Amino acid sequence: MRPTKAGQLAKFKTPFQNDDPDQLYVVLKIMNEFEMPRVHIKAVNSKSVESAIIYTVLLADLEVVAENI
Repeated sequence: MRPTKAGQLAKFKTPFQNDDPDQLYVVLKIMNEFEMPRVHIKAVNSKSVESAIIYTVLLADLEVVAENI
């Protein structure tokens, strides 16, 4: 199921080869005004410095794993 609201936990359906397939992201904002909707996400519990970065990705690339944090 694709994310539908902010606060949901999601992960990538098909992560890149070097990415952690179990890495979770919190959905910050969903932008449906585009032809291909996008989502602002932020990594959860990452040991990386990149965890502070907010990513913009395609909504279709994510799947929900939990409702709210």
